Order: sequence, then structure tokens, then C-alpha cells
Amino acid sequence: MSQYVLSQYSLKLLFISSLLTLTACGSDDPTNESNTSQANTSLDDTTEIDLSDSGPTEVEGVWVTDCLATHDINFYTNTRIEFRDNNWNALNTYFNDSGCTEAASLTPLGGTFAIGEQVIPSSGLPYAKKVDITINLADDNKHVLYDIFRVTDDTLYFGDRYSDYNRSTEDLRPIDLFFDSPYFKE
Repeated sequence: MSQYVLSQYSLKLLFISSLLTLTACGSDDPTNESNTSQANTSLDDTTEIDLSDSGPTEVEGVWVTDCLATHDINFYTNTRIEFRDNNWNALNTYFNDSGCTEAASLTPLGGTFAIGEQVIPSSGLPYAKKVDITINLADDNKHVLYDIFRVTDDTLYFGDRYSDYNRSTEDLRPIDLFFDSPYFKE
């Protein structure tokens, strides 16, 4: 199936490290146009987010990424994540090819999430919200990622973890959004 062999443990660690804000950027291959959606990065909406809504959150539903090149290993990946009732389930698929047609491995994960207060990213725009994402690991262990997010026009953006803010603690929660690996509402 693949010339690369990764243990399930290695894939889960890789997936955890890349969850939600993938350790990827779009392929530099200009012939890979069929796998690249153009993200709406003109987010000049300064309308505050209504935090009083007691219904489903704005992240409820199924979200998918494009086929993206990984930085860590010689693979391409895409992620499908579903948020429902403060729970989430994700399937990260690793591929051998830039067209994301030769699946090499699948890594499912899940957990819970809690949306917090509104924040203003360091860039000043747009408004975002805090989110704490708990990842359920083997043997009832859990790992928490401290992040921010914004939904605009059926596109979901998470925090920029490529800065000094790696999401491992509240103090290391990203302070800006990352626009290079958006999720699109399915």
C-alpha cells in the first residue's frame, strides 16, 4: 500500500501534533490546482460574535481540508472533522501522492471541545473565540490543545501555531489566526 511504513503510535502522535491547524501548507506544485480551494482571507468583518446563543455552536457540522503537503514527513494529508454537541471526531488520511489518491494510512481521533470567550487576535481583525480541544488518547489519557477559531462564510480557521504559540498551555494559546490550512463546511 505504501513504500513508507509508520507505526500506529507514530501516526497518532503526528496527527495530534497536526490536529486542526495542520502541519501543512498547500502544495507548491502549480499543477495541483484540482486539489486547492481558494480560502477567503479578506476577513475584514468587525462584527462582534454573539456569545449568548444557547443553540448549536458555529463549528457544529462536518469540515474538511484540501489535500496538503506535510512538513514533518514525506506525505500529503487531508482531515475530515465533525463537531457535534461539544464532541468531535476526526479522520486524518495520509497519502503518498500530491493528488491525494493513494491512501497510505488513516488515523481516527476524537474528544470534546469547549468554546470560550471572544478574543481579538494580535492583528486586530477579525474577532475570534477561544476553544479548548481535549483529545482522547489510549488508556483514558487526555491531551488538551488551547486554540482560537473563527468561522467565516462556511470556512473554519484555527490559530497560528507556527509562531511561538504551540497550543500546549493557556499561556501558549495562539494569538492570531492561520489562513493557510482552512477547513471547509461539507
